[in-house]
Amino acid sequence: MNNPVNDIDENGNLPTWLNWVLAVAVIVAVSVITAGIATAVATALTTIGLATTSTVTSIGVSAMVSGMIVGGINLVSQAISNGGINNINFGTLAFSTFTGSVSGAFGGSSLRIGWQVGVNAFLGGATYVGSSLIRKEIPNMKSLTYSIILGGIGGFIGGSGAMVPGGELASAPFWKEFMPKTTLFTRKFVETLIETMVTNSSKGIIWGVISEILS
Repeated sequence: MNNPVNDIDENGNLPTWLNWVLAVAVIVAVSVITAGIATAVATALTTIGLATTSTVTSIGVSAMVSGMIVGGINLVSQAISNGGINNINFGTLAFSTFTGSVSGAFGGSSLRIGWQVGVNAFLGGATYVGSSLIRKEIPNMKSLTYSIILGGIGGFIGGSGAMVPGGELASAPFWKEFMPKTTLFTRKFVETLIETMVTNSSKGIIWGVISEILS
């Protein structure tokens, strides 16, 4: 029997609670880093008029929320299918979280449904290939084709990006007129933030389920 007091650990596994902590830390870290990169790219696009400040916010929030949702689904799925948290593959967990976060970033953009289908089809294939390689398995064309199709279907179900009709919140008049009025600005910002999170949570769940099927 294991005896942590006397430094005895027959199976060499980390404590169950520590595995959970590390797994959650991986999900949060990957989601935050990917969201940060997506936000930086979107911010750069504002300088050439291809994005607005509200779009930047939507992309960042969507990337982080979707990454955490997809990572959480992958974590639970692995814990169940692999016989416990001690047997999860952290590489697969991190990669699934990453692709989920990327999908969320595009879902929070102003790209319409055609682009969403294409992006998610690509991510479907990438998720399958990446997960296979991490598990040291050889990808096959049949499964890859299936993954691409399923990813595209997920993009179609998710629909156009959250900011297709948006942009008005970050317009110049908004910042000039309401920014000094802290209370009103805060209320509007929180309302928009919650709306974005709710809208993209559904997209994250859809991609999470698809990601698990693909992996």
